[in-house]
Amino acid sequence: MRCDEAIPPESIFTTREGDATVTVHAKSSYRHLDDTGLHAFGYHVEFVNAGISTVQLLSRHWVFVDANGKVEEMKGPGAKGMLPIVKPGEKFSYSSGTRIATERGSMHGYFTFEAVATGRVFSVRVGRLALSSGGSSALVPCAEAADGTRTLPTTSVHSTDRVIVGANTELASHDEDMHTYSFSVDLQVNNARSEPVYIS
Repeated sequence: MRCDEAIPPESIFTTREGDATVTVHAKSSYRHLDDTGLHAFGYHVEFVNAGISTVQLLSRHWVFVDANGKVEEMKGPGAKGMLPIVKPGEKFSYSSGTRIATERGSMHGYFTFEAVATGRVFSVRVGRLALSSGGSSALVPCAEAADGTRTLPTTSVHSTDRVIVGANTELASHDEDMHTYSFSVDLQVNNARSEPVYIS
């Protein structure tokens, strides 16, 4: 994880699982300081299928850490609502973004793929990379909040038989007098099967 040295704003990592080989290249860029006082960063991710097996992207898991050690996690099906099938020699890429409270931080994570022919599910790691306002290498802390507290992530993803379910929760309101909390839940179901599925 290289917690004690500066890291660059990009990462490249290759994962091999049987006949499947996937290389992932991730690169971050600073966008702006937004109206809420948060620093917006963009990131671009490219997958290259360097193996001999066709693979399909099923889910993603990102961990973002700001310079104060605050951790935010993001999990979900596929990428940008897509579950791409990537044949040998082909590429797939997408761009997204995040916001953190400091002008430097880090991100890392993994993607879950399935080798289409065998049904074998495997993880493709994304090495830790800097989120830096200057676009250069930066020394940033690794995970865990500065005060030592730990919390559960507000996102979750699970895959069963090529059906991927992702959930994201957010506090909608809190009534101090009644001691009640209301949450909004965003649920996404992605079907990577060739036949339809029914939700009951």
